[in-house]
Amino acid sequence: ITYKKEGDGFQCDCIADDGYTFTFYFRNQPAEKKWLDQGLSPLHSRCMSLFDCFMDEHHQVRFDNLYMSAKFALAAFQHPNKVMVEGVTRSSQRGLPPQVVQADVQKNRIAGVKGTVKAAVLEDCPPLASCQLVAASVYD
Repeated sequence: ITYKKEGDGFQCDCIADDGYTFTFYFRNQPAEKKWLDQGLSPLHSRCMSLFDCFMDEHHQVRFDNLYMSAKFALAAFQHPNKVMVEGVTRSSQRGLPPQVVQADVQKNRIAGVKGTVKAAVLEDCPPLASCQLVAASVYD
């Protein structure tokens, strides 16, 4: 890891729940070629390798905004273990439908929009016919 000084520790991606780490992938290890060849980023490729460790299908995995994108959600569900992902995402360049992006408001108008919910469902995507991809935003 080029931007960390010696003694700063290590960075890794992991699957963890309730204080237990199930598996991890150090970020200084190259991502698996089989996932990179499918057009996934090194970050998403490492996650797909973590999903290889699941022993059954339909696990639900939650991510922060660094990880989420529509492309990754589709790839995760197409993984042999059919992983269902969810989490927050950035509002640009992640496949978020413009219909759910909420406009920035001035501070004095926040009370009027607080609690506003918008949602959209990805349609005409055969791989997701049995488990639709939903994007939603909540102004909180």
